[in-house]
Amino acid sequence: DYLNRLSRELEAEDTLVVPVSKSGETVGVIEALMFFMEKGYEIFPVTSDNDGALKSIVEREGLDWVEHPDIGGRFTGAVETALVPAALAGMDVDEIRSGAEDMYEKLEPGKENAARDLAGKLFEAEENGYTDVLTPFYSTRMFGFYPLFVQLMHETVCKEGEGQTVYGDLGPEYQHHTNQRMFGGKENIVPLFFRTETHEHAQITVPEGLKDVKVRGRELGELERNSYSKALKSEYAGVKHALGNDGRPYATLTLEELSYGSAGELVAFMQYLAVYSAWFRGVNPFNQPDVEKSKQIGFEERFK
Repeated sequence: DYLNRLSRELEAEDTLVVPVSKSGETVGVIEALMFFMEKGYEIFPVTSDNDGALKSIVEREGLDWVEHPDIGGRFTGAVETALVPAALAGMDVDEIRSGAEDMYEKLEPGKENAARDLAGKLFEAEENGYTDVLTPFYSTRMFGFYPLFVQLMHETVCKEGEGQTVYGDLGPEYQHHTNQRMFGGKENIVPLFFRTETHEHAQITVPEGLKDVKVRGRELGELERNSYSKALKSEYAGVKHALGNDGRPYATLTLEELSYGSAGELVAFMQYLAVYSAWFRGVNPFNQPDVEKSKQIGFEERFK
């Protein structure tokens, strides 16, 4: 359904398809590529210079391509693998890369830094029974980083029986369901809030005839001239203070601004957080020994 919808929305003559696979053997990527090739879309692959299927397609079809660096896919947020599609989308990749490099320097091993400190606190929480990390994102513009964070933490840290389960949602909407789980269910969740100080500062305006309407014992008119950004921050603060009152652990990651540079900084921070988290648990951050088993079984299922 998704591929068909994309093909209906995106004209072939106006679209460049960029399949990315380090190994060149990711079957789902190859299958999606076949779909778009059959419909006449232009293809610009990113893959390794190896004997993988995607590189073979590049050679047989005479396609232009970008070489995937010798880095695990989850750690490529600030190199060609991610920056080429970002550049094609019109983003300032120089700023993204510069922000990442600045953060890499701050977080390098051998010095105290925020990523190592947070990794240590999450490890301590796990040792105390907090096996789940809830990641509420109080910014729609930051929420796109959520899948990357889950991949980094699961694929880098969760080995040999170690590591926490990471899941999340948009704030404050998640509060209507997952706060019940967090405060009323098993006490094993440590929240890691993602938020920013950069929001559009639209003001709340209440029509004159509605100002005396009661909400939670106050009048709607009392909310007038507050900003919607303050309302969002207040929702976050409510959960934070409730956790503090219960003596429960939590952490907050705040971007002072949202920019291409800060996006690069956030990618680098999440990468180092995952690596330090693996080191705290004594596991190798750079492999993923348990991923291939299900991939191979899934591939064989296609032929039954």
